[in-house]
Amino acid sequence: MSDGVVSLFPSLFDYQFIAIGVLRIALGLLFIRFGYLKLFKEKDRYLAFFHAIVPSTSRRVFSFVSGLELLLGILLFAGLYTQGAVIAVTVIMLGAVTIKLRKP
Repeated sequence: MSDGVVSLFPSLFDYQFIAIGVLRIALGLLFIRFGYLKLFKEKDRYLAFFHAIVPSTSRRVFSFVSGLELLLGILLFAGLYTQGAVIAVTVIMLGAVTIKLRKP
């Protein structure tokens, strides 16, 4: 413990890079699943939700957001452009939280 870090399990520091990879892959799978559900399985339900939010351009916004979620999930899962994908995922999630808080 020469670096000044107090830890109950100092041997777990050896696995910190594996943990980041597991979290990245899990987030990627989550967004792949949500994008797939929106585009293929529950399209009508989500399209009605988007129509309630932006009636004039609901189909375009729905297609853009759903496709972007699927693409970002694939990028995160594969480990490509990870920092950009995380920034875009953050923007999408902040928008989703804002919409949910305003229109529950």
